[in-house]
Amino acid sequence: MRDDQSNGRLGPHLWQIRAVRDCVWIGIALGLVWIVYQLWEVFFPAFIALLFAYLVNPLQHWTAHRWGWSRSLTALVLLLVSGLVLLGCILGFAPLIGDQIDMLRERLPQYLSTLAHKNGIEMDEIYRRMSRWTDSIQNPQEFIGQLMERASRTFSIVGRILTQAASWALIIVLVPIYFYFFSRGFDDWVRFLGDYIPLRHRSEILGVVQKMDQATASFFRGRLVVALIMVGLFAVGWWLTAVPYWFLLSIFAGFLSIIPYASGIFWPLAILLKYLDIASTGGSASLVDIVVWPSVVFLVVQFLEAWLISPWIQSGQLNMSVPTVLIVVFIGGAFGGILGLLLAIPVAACLKILFEDVILPRVRSWAAAH
Repeated sequence: MRDDQSNGRLGPHLWQIRAVRDCVWIGIALGLVWIVYQLWEVFFPAFIALLFAYLVNPLQHWTAHRWGWSRSLTALVLLLVSGLVLLGCILGFAPLIGDQIDMLRERLPQYLSTLAHKNGIEMDEIYRRMSRWTDSIQNPQEFIGQLMERASRTFSIVGRILTQAASWALIIVLVPIYFYFFSRGFDDWVRFLGDYIPLRHRSEILGVVQKMDQATASFFRGRLVVALIMVGLFAVGWWLTAVPYWFLLSIFAGFLSIIPYASGIFWPLAILLKYLDIASTGGSASLVDIVVWPSVVFLVVQFLEAWLISPWIQSGQLNMSVPTVLIVVFIGGAFGGILGLLLAIPVAACLKILFEDVILPRVRSWAAAH
């Protein structure tokens, strides 16, 4: 009897306390996030494939309703069409891209010489340092030591390049495979997770998840379409204003616009390349040709994107101010690199919905009660 009373005074066990259980689940979730972050190179192909499967899920519903296609058939057709489109783009634009890359490689020494001359850097000093290094051949022992040191560095660089190339080749192979299996079983996974939502809060949780789904889908699907349109607008504008390497700049600036305001780094780059192209060939051009017209193209495209294209294509608005977007993007890039830049905006939008629909009403209720 005494033992029973003493045990009764001990109170509930730790796992019976709700706050402790919540902390344990939060710790498990943070631990999983940390593991994924540490192994992001392994999970990156799976994440990209899962993202594509999520984006095309409404299309799979439509093909099943309209034509009675299975999810496996729709996934195979999407992979086939995407491969044909990619092959067509490569065959169609490869000559233009190759010509501009060759031109940049040929003119790059002239650009560097022009920059050195304009900034008072003597190229002769660089050549003298190179000649002093070649004079070290007269001392075979010293030369062999320097040669071995540079060779080890070269092999290290080549090894890193080959490793990165193999990694990207593996990603290209794995993403379609992952995409097929993810898209085929996407709805089954959603139903599986839905079965574990508590009935008491199911309507509230599903409402919040639906809002998050709309915000995330609006961002990714919309930004992909906007990026393709901006590639075309930049290409036409910079081609008309005779910006060198206009197609290469347009591809990078357009697709980088998936990250808000990130394409702005190509504005000064377009001006710099046009200036170097004119200065290195001994030509002359006015300030309007070098600065104004490339700037007009960039600003007009940004205006069309902000006030016409994005509002038309992205019906769901994230309701985030420009400073908030910039801060979120910088934080995402600092923590997650390229993946962080890509996910920063939708994650911030989901956290905003969670705060406004779940946390803030409870805080207001608590404040009103006290």
